Amino acid sequence: ICPSCMRVQVLLVVVIVACLAVYLNRVGHMHGFTFHYDHPNTVVIVGGGLAGLTAALSAHQEGAIVYLLDKEPRLGGNSAKASSGMNAVNTRAEHVAHSQDTIDDFINDTIQSGGGTSVPSLVDKLVRESAEAATFLESKGVDLSVITQLGGHSHARTHRAKAPPPNVPARNIGFEITSKLIAEVEKYSSNIHVLTNAKVEMLLTNKLGEVVGVAWRNSSQKAEDPTKEEYLYSDAVILTSGGYAADKNGLLQRYYPQGADLPTTNGPWATGDAIRLAERIGAKLTLMDKVQVHPTGFVDPKDPSNPTKFLAPEALRGVGGVLLDKQGRRFVNELSLRSVVTEAIFSHGFRVGEAGPTCAYLVLNDKAVEMYQAGALKFYMSKGFIVSYKDMDEMATALNMDKEALHKTFTEYNGHEAGMNFGKKTFPVDFVPTEAFHVITITPSIHYTMGGLLIDTQARVMRGTPGSGADEIIPRLYAAGEASGGVHGANRLAGNSLLECVVYG
Repeated sequence: ICPSCMRVQVLLVVVIVACLAVYLNRVGHMHGFTFHYDHPNTVVIVGGGLAGLTAALSAHQEGAIVYLLDKEPRLGGNSAKASSGMNAVNTRAEHVAHSQDTIDDFINDTIQSGGGTSVPSLVDKLVRESAEAATFLESKGVDLSVITQLGGHSHARTHRAKAPPPNVPARNIGFEITSKLIAEVEKYSSNIHVLTNAKVEMLLTNKLGEVVGVAWRNSSQKAEDPTKEEYLYSDAVILTSGGYAADKNGLLQRYYPQGADLPTTNGPWATGDAIRLAERIGAKLTLMDKVQVHPTGFVDPKDPSNPTKFLAPEALRGVGGVLLDKQGRRFVNELSLRSVVTEAIFSHGFRVGEAGPTCAYLVLNDKAVEMYQAGALKFYMSKGFIVSYKDMDEMATALNMDKEALHKTFTEYNGHEAGMNFGKKTFPVDFVPTEAFHVITITPSIHYTMGGLLIDTQARVMRGTPGSGADEIIPRLYAAGEASGGVHGANRLAGNSLLECVVYG
């Protein structure tokens, strides 16, 4: 046989074998055959928030072909709504600020916030790789030069961007981060294939229990056949589609029924899809009843009972915002853990309307607004969420507060004595009665779900082995971000969610 003929024959054999392998793999999935065909260097990622974007760029950097699927028309998810910042220790910004922060302090703050129920190895990885996470984002053009101390922290370590020039619109840190990473993903469109309006319906497995891909359908209203399923086969599947804080009649009702009727700061897409997908193939769930109620969701004066709230960021209290009851009295250390502040609002708050939510007032002065970045608050002001008064007396009159009691409240606050301030030791601003006051009506809202898929430090999803008490990995299945559980324990420390997405993504 001539050499050229032999080459043609070899090529035909290779093509036939490859086609047969693909066919048998599909048939094997449908009928339980053990035959398995590898699809080397192909990764499917389900969910296009920060964890998914990070995973896509990381996989691409390692030479993989990536398929990034999101059921929404655009990427970003709840990550794009994050507004307080990202925690990290031993960063450039901390060094500039001569911070006394340490890895041990950060670990202790995270474990204490989680009530001692966090998985220690997951926390250790989260904290020790936090500086690397910050460097990764900075390498993509994200500014993380401003640090703030939020509730539950022993040091200022929550990073966000500095205020833009006056003629440039301010953007919250989550939108800033996701926008930069989406732009980075778009640079590599030949290797990172983004599929939006792509609702994953099933994880594909073979008889060996390995995850070999996903079944998905077009969820767009313009889809020609929204019931038609497509199949993507891959070397690994990474679940990054977030938590279940908007799944009121599903996972919330199942695991946290006492809070299912509370408003939420999450978008309607936060329905725990990844958790359900993996649970069907035996994945182990953890801490599913641990749901974080954020103490401060903006109450729209025109629609106070709306079940979806914009988040009033933690940083508003970090820059000096003070919480008041209906009479103008403080009732909590504003920088306590979110769970502590939330409970205090439920105990001391007031209702807006007959069937409205339990509320409190969050009060700032001009200096606090400047520290937060006035431009970033313009959006909330335009929505009517923030009402400004020329001085303390005008605020007292408008809100029907006792002026003498209100003056007493701020005199005690400005004294900076922990014994008079519910143990508060950090006072970013003082309040001057004759200066402007800015008032926000807030209410506790479901914000984050600590529960999810149990993972190890390599982000591999675990399966509970019936009767053995031991856990084993589900081969080729990974999870990161709010879809996973274990790192935050019973209560997430403010600023750790963006960090988790980057470290484990």
